Amino acid sequence: MNTIDTVSDDARILAIKEVVLQTLQAMFKLDPGLVSRIDSSANLFDQIGIDSLQAFEAIITLHDIIEEEIPRDIDPNTISTLDTLAVYLDTHYSREHLQSLFDKDIAAILEERSNSLDSL
Repeated sequence: MNTIDTVSDDARILAIKEVVLQTLQAMFKLDPGLVSRIDSSANLFDQIGIDSLQAFEAIITLHDIIEEEIPRDIDPNTISTLDTLAVYLDTHYSREHLQSLFDKDIAAILEERSNSLDSL
């Protein structure tokens, strides 16, 4: 099994970015062409065309995947780019929790979430 502990810091950040993009692509049914053109230093949520509520939903989902609560003092404006979001995740959470991004079946998590919302 590959672990994020066995790669360099740069490789780990790149891997986190890729998983974040895969998660967003699955959540919002994004076109792969759009995802491939994302500028990691520009506002991520503007680029993929989601509003602030959807952006917060994405943040919640990422925290659910790593099984961590969202900090009360989180400022979405400081993690609005792919670069800042990846660094935020890398610096605020343990390697064990971050490994969940790579080990869990994100599509299954999103499906389960969708089913539970549909039953409300």
